[in-house]
This record gives sequence, C-alpha cells and structure tokens, in this order.
Amino acid sequence: MYHSPGYRRKPPVRASFARPAPVDIVTPAFVKAHLDGRPLKEYTAPYSPIGVAAPTTSSTPALAGRRGNSDTEIAITDVEAVSSYSWVDTEHPEIIVPGSPNIWNNTNPQSVPQDSGVVFSDQNGARMGSDASSMTPLFASIEALRSGEVIKSETKEKFDYTSLDLITDRNNLRKLLRWATDAEATTMDGHGAEPFRIDVQRVGKTCVFTRCDAQVFQYISEFRGFGQEYEKAATTPTDGCEDATGHHRIIKMNFGGISILLRSEVDAWVGTEGDDDDSDDDNDLVAALRSMTVGSSATKSAATSVGNAAVSTESSTIFGLSILLQRSGDSASTTREPVAQSSLIKIKTRASHRPLDWDEAYPQLYLSQTPHFYLARHQRGLFSSSIEKYTLEGLESDLLVGPEVRKAREGLKKLRGLLREILDEVRKVEDESAQLCLVREGKALALYKRVEGTGKRLSEEVVRVMKSEA
Repeated sequence: MYHSPGYRRKPPVRASFARPAPVDIVTPAFVKAHLDGRPLKEYTAPYSPIGVAAPTTSSTPALAGRRGNSDTEIAITDVEAVSSYSWVDTEHPEIIVPGSPNIWNNTNPQSVPQDSGVVFSDQNGARMGSDASSMTPLFASIEALRSGEVIKSETKEKFDYTSLDLITDRNNLRKLLRWATDAEATTMDGHGAEPFRIDVQRVGKTCVFTRCDAQVFQYISEFRGFGQEYEKAATTPTDGCEDATGHHRIIKMNFGGISILLRSEVDAWVGTEGDDDDSDDDNDLVAALRSMTVGSSATKSAATSVGNAAVSTESSTIFGLSILLQRSGDSASTTREPVAQSSLIKIKTRASHRPLDWDEAYPQLYLSQTPHFYLARHQRGLFSSSIEKYTLEGLESDLLVGPEVRKAREGLKKLRGLLREILDEVRKVEDESAQLCLVREGKALALYKRVEGTGKRLSEEVVRVMKSEA
C-alpha cells in the first residue's frame, strides 16, 4: 500500500520512515537468530499431505484422521467478516475502526507516474515498531467493534478466540504454500526460494503466526513499476479516511477443518455489493459514502448527516493502540459496519507482454476470499482503455485462465495438510510460554524453539482476552 500524503483539517505529526538499509537476500541474519538448539520438527520437501491426521484438539474433531485429498475438504467455508481497520499516518500508532478501503472510481487512468518513495510491505510491522507485536491491531479492532472499552453503550457478543485453531496474516500462508508446492521453484515475480521466519505463539489450543520480514517497507528510488500510483489514481478515499495509508480486513473461516482468523490488506471496494456498473443508483451511493465526514477529536464527536444517518468518531486506547471508532445512526451510538465482503477488490498492474502468474494470484484471492480481481495492463505506463475483470467464483470456469487456476488450487491441499501438521506439533509443546518459530532456508522448513525473551510476543493483556470464553 502506498504512503499517501492525505488531507486532514489539523495535519497530524506524521510517522518518519527513513531509507532502510540493504538486506542480505541470501539468508538474512534475523531468520536464524536466537534459535534454541535443534529443530523440534523438520518438514520434508517435496511435501506431501497424504496420511496427515488432523489435530485431535481441532475445533472440528470429526475431521481427525481423514486423509487430505478431496477438493471438498480443502474448500474455504463459513466465511465471516469479523473486523476491519485503516491505518492513519501519525507519529504514534493509530487506526480507524472499521475504516474503509478506497472506492473504485469506475474509470481507468490512461497514464500514471512510476512508483516512488515509501511503499509498505508490512505496514502493521512498520507502524507498531520494534517493541510491540504487529498482531496487536487485529485484536484491538475486534475488541473495539465487539467488546472493547469504547463500546459501552452497545450489547454485542464477545468474540470467541478459544474456538480458533489459527490466527495469521495471509502473507504467512502464502509463504508456506510456496514451500509446500515447490521448495525449489521461484515465481515470475521472484518469490519462492527466499528464506523466511514466522514466529509462533500458542494461547490455549489457538496458535498465532506472526509475520517477520527483514524489511517492512521500501524506499523506491529506481523503477519498480506503476502499481501503487495506479491504485491511487483509480480509487478515491472515503471521507473520514483521507489520512488512511492502508486498509486491513479480518475474516473468520473454515479451511478444510481448520478454523482460521485471517488478516489481509484490501486495495479497494466497488461501492456496492458486488456490482461496479456505472448506474445512477451506484453513483448515488458512492456520492453518499464520500460525503460521510468523520471528526477526529477525542470523546467529542463531530457528526455529519447523510440522509437519515450520522457518522462520528470516538477516541480511545485499546492494548496501547489509539483507536478512532466510527459510529453511525441518528444517535451516533451504533458502530459503523465494515464494508461488505462481497464488494472487495484486488488491483494489479502488469506490462502487456508479461503473463500473470496464477500460481501466485489465485491463492492470494482465495485465501482472503477477495471476490473481485482487476488487472490493468500497460505499455511503459500507458494503460489500456479496458481492464480485465475477474470474479473469484468465475475463475475456475474461465476458458483462458481456468486450467492455470485449477492447477493453483491443487497446492491448497498441501497447505492444509502442512498447517495441520504444524498445529499438531506446536500443541505438543507443553510450555505455553515457549517461544517458537518456523524457519525456511533453502529446501528446509523446520519448527524451532527460540531463546526466551526474543521476538515480539502478544501482550499479557491480549492473551488474557484470548483466553476468556464468549
């Protein structure tokens, strides 16, 4: 997500992101730092999930012992939008809940400048800094919407973390998928063979995977494409999110018997639920949404009428993170709902002569259940007048890309089997306070214990909330 200058009535003190130091792309030191002894478990490449039993403590015990082969078992089902938030460009970590991704403009920019400046690869890690867990905003946004201290006037069910098998970023699953499908391959975009580390923490039976990257942002000073600038030109911020620099969605889902809470970044939304035609009704709705002005003062709400509704913000702090909770309704006591899951878009740009790697693109869409995919092709920054638009449910039957998508889907069976095996091994570690990590170097993937006190664990307050049942 690009680092937008944004607009605000009272300009905030913005975060400073200096040019990062170069990283050793062979084996970054942080990947193998602070490992405590030999691996607890080594996973073999090429990986095969056949015969892997589901963890006996799974929230879906009926699947225990099944073999991981059928298409029905690897399907993602029971998708529920749990929360969302947008980062604000301030000196100290601050999020808008539920926030909003930018709205798709229904126009195709013909020309944009090349990307430059600060571009985030992991905005959560960049903004939370070196002292706090990058998973904190996920929990803070859920508590704000469901049972946090800013929701005193509402009676909402408490979110049940104890029923989950795994809490993770989509990025972690994509890294594991690349290893599981072909440990030696490198994708068209250069992904695949690079080393990685994923920190692992167990809370009860629930495992939390934390993304660990050598660089959480890049400072672009040479040609890297047009994707970020195109996204800015093709979308418009919702009023109230002008200072937002990235939107994240949290969904709950069942992935072949594994209950997962997954966070991913969202590029845009179509403005209506699953329809981006230029109809009068669509344009009226988009105009209404853009007119929703959100105040920014703590406890003092500034509301603006939109038809019969009103929108305001209420400030608070949850898990040490500043929260701007958006409210709507005549009394401004009702929390604004997140954007509909059915309206979300993934935007990608591609040079006209370069094929799209569906082994990468399809899992990215499928794992986060992003229903719309817009592909804008260009020749040296001059974009085609038409955009290739796909829907997630229509990809497998598409005459041109269907065979590639079906091939990519096969890899998801291996990912499900690998996750089952990892969760089972982590739950064997009796000491819940043990710090663990997954390390990939070359063809090898292994689960290690880490030296005590290293890495960024969830705060004790977050752990207490996770352990309390709904």
